[in-house]
Parts: sequence; structure tokens; C-alpha cells
Amino acid sequence: MVTKHGALTENIALLSLCGTTLEPLMDYTLPVDPPGAIHHHLSLQHEQQVAEAFAILLANTDDPNAVGAICVEEQPNATGLLIRMAVNSGSQQERTSTFDRIICALKRLTASKDEETFFKEIVVACQSRLLVRLRSSHAKSHRRHKVGRQAVISRLCDGIKVISRLRINPAATAAIKPHTDLLECAFAKLEAMSFTAAHSESGSQSLYCIISKVEMLLTSTDIVALLMLIPNDIPTWPESAVRSLVKSLNGLAQYRSAAHYLLRRAHKDPIFHHLKIAEISSETYPEGLGTWEPLSVQHGIFTRSLQGYDKSVQRSEISSQLKSMLGMSHSELESSIDCHATMTKRVHAEIQLLLYSMKHPPLLQPRIICSNKHACLLCALFIQAHGKFHIRSCHGRLYPRWRIPLPQIMTLPESSRLQIQQAVDDLNQFLEAKLRTYLLRSRSRYTFSSVGSTVT
Repeated sequence: MVTKHGALTENIALLSLCGTTLEPLMDYTLPVDPPGAIHHHLSLQHEQQVAEAFAILLANTDDPNAVGAICVEEQPNATGLLIRMAVNSGSQQERTSTFDRIICALKRLTASKDEETFFKEIVVACQSRLLVRLRSSHAKSHRRHKVGRQAVISRLCDGIKVISRLRINPAATAAIKPHTDLLECAFAKLEAMSFTAAHSESGSQSLYCIISKVEMLLTSTDIVALLMLIPNDIPTWPESAVRSLVKSLNGLAQYRSAAHYLLRRAHKDPIFHHLKIAEISSETYPEGLGTWEPLSVQHGIFTRSLQGYDKSVQRSEISSQLKSMLGMSHSELESSIDCHATMTKRVHAEIQLLLYSMKHPPLLQPRIICSNKHACLLCALFIQAHGKFHIRSCHGRLYPRWRIPLPQIMTLPESSRLQIQQAVDDLNQFLEAKLRTYLLRSRSRYTFSSVGSTVT
């Protein structure tokens, strides 16, 4: 095969043929006392909480092409915070408007600590997104597979009915049922509205009531533990369905948590009195074909094995493994790799923030990059390889339409360029180690370990 692609491009394409979910969901723990923390006003933990709060509140769509991420830049001498945001693609105008409304409300209500009024403002600012999270019939969803799915509150009430019918912990069920009955009535009132009303003040009032009741249900009852008692042999209630429902309920309650945290911090810490937002334009890192490639190798593992460059991988071994696991001949595999590699690719929001900080280093470097969703596998691995930022979690899925812009189109300080190049080389070496493990030693799904681990 005469390769048309660099090593990282080819290896990502090959991995995408092996499967897209390559690692289980992972939550990362922040270091307790990272080097350089004394220069920041915010602790690393508070920086993460601020980032998470705004990542939640600024997530205005469920469009998978418009996933956003933010980082928090401290201004010199603790004079304020700059929330820098990026999205995979598309405009950020609505996110900016949401931020402006929330910050105006925060400034107005900090002195009085009026959390209820502040939360109501957040509900209004995030109204469309909350309808989507509830799976309301009034939601404007960008995901076709979610259209028609049972509403979250209806699903919750059905779960309680199953528990009640099976007489699972009757005392706990009796204590929870009044809460779910009130939720059911409040949601029915929302659904009975017209589409226009649901997106107006009447709708926001209903949403405020529903989200408040969900948060109270989670904090004052054992609803999660009770739901986990639903037997797995009920066809409509597999364990994954229960976990999905719990995740949806927590996703609704987090708006109240974000409101509580921001108002409390703004009352205690003057740095929150000066909050600004800045966006990275999607035109800065447009879609394209090429990606930043490693310097340590020119070709991917498949090309090197076929051409005899890589003696550690024998052609016969790769051929037998690919034939049995992928059901492809060499020519079919080459064609598939070429198809994956020539798709236009996006610079994910997390990578945009990292690159921007490397190109325009602020006096105090952000330490947290936070998305409104779990980071994808390649973002997580690259950020870990780079070593200057932390993320909160990774969903373990690989997206072949992922890239880092070509170095020749970016103007970077030499030190930043070298750091990124090293991270690209490390990422590629890690992916190749896992490809070898997958192709030569495993006949089943494999998992990734952390960056830098040794393959045994």
C-alpha cells in the first residue's frame, strides 16, 4: 500500500474500524496541591466548580455538532474572571446572550443572596435546554433518535409504579410517592400548554417548579437507591435504563446546584464581581482534512507492517487477526482506512481551548478544561499527554473526525509548538501500543489504560 496519510491519521482510522467505544466511562480526580497553585487565587477545586457551573449553564443545545467547552482565566491580582468558551462548530451568540443574562442577575442578587430569584433567572436563560432535558413534547431536539423517547418525569413515575406493584420496600415507596405525584401533576401542566406558552413565562414558571421538585426529591429521599432495586429481568427496566433515568434526574438538579454555588461564591469572593466572557471563533479552527502528525514515525502501524518497516508486527499475524475480527481483505481495509482518513474533521472545543492558551498564554494559565459533556477519548488522551490541563471525565468513545490543526497554519511560540509536538508523538505511540495489543493478543473488546502505561 502506498500510504496517503500520516501515522496519527492512519492509526485513528484503523482504531475506528475496530470499534468506537474503546474505554468505559472514566471520572478523573484532581491533584490535591498541584505545582504553581500558589499563583492562583482560586484553588484547583474551585476553578473546576466554576468551570462546571458555566459549562452546564451555557449548554444551550443537544446538537452533537455544537458541543461546547470552557476554561476559566483569572485576571491579574484577582481582579476578575474571564470565561473563555469554544464549540465544535457553529455560532456562540446564544451562549453569549445566556451568559450576559445570568451575570446581570448574579450582580443584582449577590448582596441579598436571593437564591430563588437567581435560580428563576437561570431557568429562563436555559429554558429551551431544560425542555430538551425533560424530553418534553415542546423540546426542540437536534437528535432524531431522541424524538419520541418517554419523558423523564413519566419514566420516573412508571418506575415508582413498578416498585409499588412488586412491593419493593413499601415504606420507602410510600414516602416517595407524594413527591412523584406532585412532579407528575406539574409536568402534566407543562405538557398541556401550547408550544408558544411552554417557551414563554408560563413555561419557565412550570420548569422552575419541576426542577425544584426534582432537586428536593434527590436530596431528601432515597429515590436513587430505590430505583436501583428494580429487578433487571423486567424487559423495560434493564440496569442501563435505571442508570439513564438517574443520570437524567441529576442532570436536571445540577442547574439548582450551579445557581447555589455561583451565588454563594459571589457573595464571599470579590473576584466573582467582575465576570466576562470571550469566545474562540469557529473560524479560528475550521474543519479540514489534515491533522498535526508525529515526527517519530512517518507511517501508521498498518502501513509499516505491510512494507516491512516494523519488525515487531508480522504481516501474517495482522492478516489473520484482521480477517477474523473485521472480515476484511487487505484491499478492503486500505479502502476503509482511506475513506475514514479523507473525511473532513473538526477541532473539538476542548482542543481549541488548549491551543488558544498555548498561542496566547495568559498571565495565569487555566488549569481546567470543562465541557458540558464527557470528553471524547482522543481529547482526553491528548490533554493528558500534553500535561498542562485537567478534564473531569471521558466517555471512552473515539470519533474519527477528530483533528489537531496542521502546525503550518498556526503561529505558536516555539516552546508551545514543542509541547504540542511531543503530545502528538506520545498520543500516537499510545494508540499504536493499544493497536498492537488489540490486533495481536486479543480476540475481544479491549480497554485503554491511562496515558504512558506500559503494554504487558
